[in-house]
Amino acid sequence: MYKTMRCIFCKQDSSNSKSVEHIIPESLGGKKHILCKGIVCDKCNNYFSREVEKPFLEDGTIRLLRFNEGIESKKGKVPPVTAILNNQHEVTLWKDYNDEFVGHVDISSGDAFESIIESKRSTLIFPAFNDNLPLPNGSTLSRFLGKVAIEAFALRILSSTSDLLDSFIDDDIFDPLKKHVRGSLIVNWPYSMRRIYGANKQWVDEETQTTYQVMNEFDFLLTDQSECYFALALFGMEYAINIEGPSIEGYENWLRNHEGVSPLYIDKGKPGHRL
Repeated sequence: MYKTMRCIFCKQDSSNSKSVEHIIPESLGGKKHILCKGIVCDKCNNYFSREVEKPFLEDGTIRLLRFNEGIESKKGKVPPVTAILNNQHEVTLWKDYNDEFVGHVDISSGDAFESIIESKRSTLIFPAFNDNLPLPNGSTLSRFLGKVAIEAFALRILSSTSDLLDSFIDDDIFDPLKKHVRGSLIVNWPYSMRRIYGANKQWVDEETQTTYQVMNEFDFLLTDQSECYFALALFGMEYAINIEGPSIEGYENWLRNHEGVSPLYIDKGKPGHRL
């Protein structure tokens, strides 16, 4: 087991922590990559849920993406969106899962109900997700990316040997990003953001020939300049952040030198290999 049980963020004793940590929130399909109890203490876990993940997940575009893709929250609910009924009434549009997603309208207005009864034809207009919608930016995004990056790095360490976890916790090179995630020190932490494939792209499993959709994927990139970047793709939108300092120039240079290929798909034998 571990020599110590300390939180990878605040470095405090976390032996009594009771919460596991989902590296990517369950509300974005993050049910696979999980850190066991104590890797992130309960205090940091609760703080990240409230101050880091929630602002990102509650962004209008992300909510619409979650609605469009039918991604359930931890409580099993897909976030609703506001729709317009018969060009005059605002209603709330929900989705339920029962073999397929089916929309239904929560009518809170008597006038809206009457308009449905009297109308021979009702029109319901609700926003559609597309690749051109504005996404979260600034510290809302950089803190979210930093949180995921630090936890993914810890998971990579634990998958090989837990002996290095203490060194990772104590290595001050990661402290600036940890402090940024926790709301202190550096306010602006640059990142890269670009679309590498469509949100609804259908992939084909070569063995079974079945189609599937990629919700999220991530990996690390070590450049020739010994800079370590974390790349995360959510429904085809690739985000990248430098886990060692507030600079993204090296990543942008790497992309130019590799014809824009994502590190998520670069061959391991080429410069800029996966860790």
